[in-house]
Amino acid sequence: SSRFSAGPVAAVVIAEPGPAIIMASLVAVFPNHMLRESLAKLLLLSDMSHLQAVDVATKSSLDDVGIWLESASVALPGFSLAEDLLRKGVRGGFLMMLKCFASTSVSRMEKVPLQSWAEATKLSKLLANANKAAAVHVEKGGSSAQVFIARLMFRRDTISAVFDEGAAGKGAICLGAVVAVPGGSKRQRAVRRLHFAWCGGALLVSARNDGTRTADIDLPPEHQPYYGAGEDPGTAVTLDVMSCSSALTLNYRGLAVPTDNPWQVASSGICAHTRGRAASIEALTQGVLCVICLRDGMPETVSNLAKTLHLDTPHR
Repeated sequence: SSRFSAGPVAAVVIAEPGPAIIMASLVAVFPNHMLRESLAKLLLLSDMSHLQAVDVATKSSLDDVGIWLESASVALPGFSLAEDLLRKGVRGGFLMMLKCFASTSVSRMEKVPLQSWAEATKLSKLLANANKAAAVHVEKGGSSAQVFIARLMFRRDTISAVFDEGAAGKGAICLGAVVAVPGGSKRQRAVRRLHFAWCGGALLVSARNDGTRTADIDLPPEHQPYYGAGEDPGTAVTLDVMSCSSALTLNYRGLAVPTDNPWQVASSGICAHTRGRAASIEALTQGVLCVICLRDGMPETVSNLAKTLHLDTPHR
């Protein structure tokens, strides 16, 4: 109708470009409750609190957790969020984590699931620690440091054998899915792909730029950790792998991994079956969410004493 002509609204947009102020003007023109909710979904989360201050009716319409969830999902397209994270009691805390999540790359996977406050908090802390390690590396002259989220997934038909403490577990190998390192060019990433496997209960890692398949990566006879003696630091990368799972704990720091070489034993860290081997095996076949920090060059120090790195990690 003529009552809702485009003239007055266009004038408001030109005079006040701020999203929250535009919304406030539109709310005054369009008092319909459903319209307010629809427009609110188009705003940034940072504008939502300002919009709530428009009037009592608008504040009431934004009490619906679904509106906040939709706005958060737009801000975090790579994440699958639970409504509970956007409810009044915890919403403010989650919004403080949002910037950290939004700035983190995700390796090829469907979505990063965040279904509880505990999961969100743990992931946020892991990312904060990884980002700190990456920043320190660059400050000390490193040319490449990446933090990203990936899922470590292993074959169901062979995973049980590698955790068998008996004779059956000796020499058993379980291959994992390839983890693609995010990044637009080689200058932005130290390597293109990370390969993972288990052998006799030990985690194996291979960092590669070539096209070698996981099944074709060699296992050296000595099966020993790599310390980089006499190697050019430019041919190796340093890797941190930290799991975000209640079923098991993977916590490996400062892994020195030569690029395009045989499997490397991850010695500076631990795997703890926090809920038993059966739960760990199931989690590893479904895919364990991990935070990975990848840095070019060798680590400053290499240690295989996991207890000095993870004093708060239960040993099982």
